[in-house]
Amino acid sequence: MRKYIITDPCYLIPDDDWSKCCEIFDSVAYKKAMENRDYEMQRELFDNGITAALQKYSGDYKAKACSTGYGDWTNEIWGKNIIKHDFFADSGMCCVCELTDTIQKHISENSNGRNEFNGMAVFETDKDITVEFDTSDSDWTVIRVKDKNTGNVLITSSEPYSDDDE
Repeated sequence: MRKYIITDPCYLIPDDDWSKCCEIFDSVAYKKAMENRDYEMQRELFDNGITAALQKYSGDYKAKACSTGYGDWTNEIWGKNIIKHDFFADSGMCCVCELTDTIQKHISENSNGRNEFNGMAVFETDKDITVEFDTSDSDWTVIRVKDKNTGNVLITSSEPYSDDDE
């Protein structure tokens, strides 16, 4: 079993690497997508850049990132072998990434050595997983993680969080 986290990739990617990813906003392709009001292409370009940076930094080449569509939000993941359910997005993105030594060290360094997983859901599963982001609702993103060996499925809430829920 391996540990994985779901969180906003801005918590996992070092600031310098994050800044490099943001350079996509100055690219010809991004500017063209903006001119054409091709919001899907804009999102895809940034998602791909963040995913590549996350994979390179973490060493987890199955890691994936996705824009939330909604912006900042809080969510929970449900299923078997969940260690911590809740997570949130602050940059309008979410990701699934293996908790590699590099990521663990980064978290520790950014939580004053306390290894706190604030804003991060943690779960265990086999290394052979598929990750899907359902962005069909422009106000919400559903994350689905499937363990290919056991068939176990982890899924996030499919309804946006509301202050009225408390």
